[in-house]
Amino acid sequence: MAEAPFELSAGHRWFAIESNNAAWDLLSESNRDEDGDEAMIHLAHAALYHWSQVGQPINRLRGYLLLAKAYVETDEVEGALRWADMAIHSLESTPDANAFDRVCALAVAAEALSMAGEEEEAVSLAEDAVEAFTGIDDKEERDVLLKFYGNVLAPEDGDASEE
Repeated sequence: MAEAPFELSAGHRWFAIESNNAAWDLLSESNRDEDGDEAMIHLAHAALYHWSQVGQPINRLRGYLLLAKAYVETDEVEGALRWADMAIHSLESTPDANAFDRVCALAVAAEALSMAGEEEEAVSLAEDAVEAFTGIDDKEERDVLLKFYGNVLAPEDGDASEE
């Protein structure tokens, strides 16, 4: 492979951040089409790849979370299960993981398991996610969690409004 005409680590970091942000932007779109779904999946994979080159364990965990959510949103059960499992397993070995990361991992795993018809496990993880969510005091973090995981964290609301 030829030598990069720029600082490689800076390039990986730039692409990781940009790919991550673009994928989350697409996840936020309610009227995303098939092309948007495909771009979202590619961007999520790109973010994880670039973070794996220069990031810390927390970046890898968040890459797994992004991929799991992207696959959940595109109704691709196998991918959702794979990346949710990776997120759950890396959660415990990531020292920088916080309560927000824990809620995300539990909620997306519950979504993936529910998609796969594993309702008992899904309900158990959803209950754990709700319990972890009650420990989130920051309103901005709560709003983000409800936006992306409201169906797990506040299913009776039917929307992502603040509890």
